[in-house]
Amino acid sequence: MNTVLLLAAIQAFFLAMLLFGKKKKQLSDLILGVWLGLIGLHLSINFVSASDHPYLLMLKNMNAGFPYLQGPFLFLYVLTLTKQTGKLRRVDYIHFGPFLLYITYQLIRLVGYMNSTQSGFITIYLFDQPELFNIVLLGSVPLYVIWSYLLLNTFRQRILNNYSTVDKINLNWLRYLIYGMGMVWLIVILVYISLKIGGVGENHDVRHLIFIAITIFVYAIGYFGLKQTTIFSDREHLDGELAQSETEEKQTDTISDEKKYKKSSLKEPEASKVLSQLQAYMESGKPHLNDQLTLPDVATQLKISVNHLSQIINELCQQNFFDFVNSYRVKEVKQKMLDPKNEIYSLLSIAHDCGFGSKSTFNRIFKNHTGQTPTQYKKTLRNI
Repeated sequence: MNTVLLLAAIQAFFLAMLLFGKKKKQLSDLILGVWLGLIGLHLSINFVSASDHPYLLMLKNMNAGFPYLQGPFLFLYVLTLTKQTGKLRRVDYIHFGPFLLYITYQLIRLVGYMNSTQSGFITIYLFDQPELFNIVLLGSVPLYVIWSYLLLNTFRQRILNNYSTVDKINLNWLRYLIYGMGMVWLIVILVYISLKIGGVGENHDVRHLIFIAITIFVYAIGYFGLKQTTIFSDREHLDGELAQSETEEKQTDTISDEKKYKKSSLKEPEASKVLSQLQAYMESGKPHLNDQLTLPDVATQLKISVNHLSQIINELCQQNFFDFVNSYRVKEVKQKMLDPKNEIYSLLSIAHDCGFGSKSTFNRIFKNHTGQTPTQYKKTLRNI
C-alpha cells in the first residue's frame, strides 16, 4: 500500500509541475496545479507517517483536513474554465470555510493534547471525528460534483447556442474529471458505511480503498490531461465570442426560453420578419459552408443583436444555433449526393466542402438528422 501512495504522490507532483511550467498559464491551470500539489502532499503525508509514532499523530490528523478541499477545488476549476474568469471573486473563498473550521478544530485539539497525559487523546483514522464533520465532509463533495456538472452542462448549452462547430471545443476532459471525483467519493461513502456497520476502529484495511481510488484518479488525470494538452484550442477566440454573447444576453442558460426572453424588446411581427431574412441569408449566402461560423458572425451580417438572433432561433425554430446551422449543412450534403458530378468525391470530402470539420461529427450529425449514416443514405439514393 505504501508503494501505491508513493507512486500516486509522485504522479500528482509531476502533473502539478507540468501545469506550473506552462508558458501561457490560465487561472484554471494554477488552480488545478495547486489542487494536484495538495493531493500529492496528502498522499505523501500518509506515506511517511505509516508508523504509529506519537509525534506523527497530529500530522496525520491535520492531513485529514485535505478531503474538505476536494469539492471546492473541483468546482473552482470548472468555474474558471467555463466562466473564462481571470481572477477569483471574494465570495469564491467561502468554499474553503469547512476546511478552515476543521483545521481550527484540530489546533484546539492539539493544545488539549499537549496539555494532556492521555496518549490516545488524538485518533488517527478517517471518520474518527465528531459526526458533524463527517456529515459535512460526506455531503459537501457530492454537492460540489453535482454543482460542477450543472455548471458544465450550462456552459455546453452556451457553446451550442454560439458555435456551429465544436470539434475544437473539447469538454470531455471536464466531464471525465467530474465523473472521476464522483466515483472516488462514492467509494468514500461506501467505506464510511462499512466502517459504521463494522464499527469505527475495526477493519481499517477497508480505508485503503480510498487511497487506491485516489491513485487511479490521479493517474487518470495524467492520462487524459497529457492526451489533451489544452481544453480549448483557441481559448482567446472562445473567450471573446462567449463574453460578447453573455454580455448581451444578461441571463443564465438554465432558465426556460420563455422566461429568458420575457423582457426582450423583440416582438413577434419583427421576429418573424428577421427569421425570413435569416432563412434567405442561409439559402443564398450559404454561410454554413464556413466551418468556423458563429452566432455573432451571422448577427453582424443581419445587423441584429446576438441576443435577438439567439431568441429567434431558439423560439421560432426550436433549435440552438449549432443544430440550426448543421441542418443546412446536412441539406447541402444531401443535395451534393444527388449530383452525379460529385460521384468522384468521397463523402468526407463532400462533408468538408459543406462545412463539417471532422468525419466523426459529420457522421453523428447526419445520422441525427436523417436516421441513417451517410453511407447508408447514399445507398438508398442508388435504389431510387
